[in-house]
Amino acid sequence: MALERGRPVRVAGVEVGRVADVRVRPELKEHPAEIVLRFQTPYKLEIPSDSVVWLGRDGLLGELYVEADVRHAGAPVGNQAVLKAREEIVPPSGESQAGPATPAPAKDGSRQTN
Repeated sequence: MALERGRPVRVAGVEVGRVADVRVRPELKEHPAEIVLRFQTPYKLEIPSDSVVWLGRDGLLGELYVEADVRHAGAPVGNQAVLKAREEIVPPSGESQAGPATPAPAKDGSRQTN
């Protein structure tokens, strides 16, 4: 499943915009994909210039979205800014790239196995 125009952009899990465009730019050499994000909120949202973005997925087979980690202290970005990106798709919470997380113990202390 590919990232497409119109997919959500989130900060801390809250939708704050949409993917405006996805295009290939071979002149960017090692990172030839460019994703244009449009942040739109009814309030002032300042994205720090040293924020990092990555692709997330809603569930195991769910749709892709862009998540921005804004837990940094850089100056706010302006229009046409470029943010750093993590290369991998981050799995849904509680799962790792290798598979689902270890089951939590039941109330009686036992663990469920499959």
